[in-house]
Amino acid sequence: MQRYLIEKGIPKERLIAETESKNTFENIKFALEKLDKKPSEIMVISSSYHLFRAKFILYRFGVLARTVPAKTPTGAVISSYVRETFAVVKTFLYDKPTKDDLTKLYQKNK
Repeated sequence: MQRYLIEKGIPKERLIAETESKNTFENIKFALEKLDKKPSEIMVISSSYHLFRAKFILYRFGVLARTVPAKTPTGAVISSYVRETFAVVKTFLYDKPTKDDLTKLYQKNK
């Protein structure tokens, strides 16, 4: 994705690649940790079925998400949405930033 965006004219220094996460919550948490300060909003590019969950997690971190859907292969649409339904429930119940996560993020703007 990063290479594609650079080819389309997005400056490399405007992109953040996070490569250590094992799930969406960690991906967002680790990406926010890489920033010099807490953003008021952020651009998320992901599969259309995945954007609601990413936006919800960012909301929990106090960040407004602007979203851009990427195409999902036709053969994967149904299974992707079924899986995402369960992932949204899991996120709603368990994927919450800790008080320490939020404190570290908000202290970046002081």
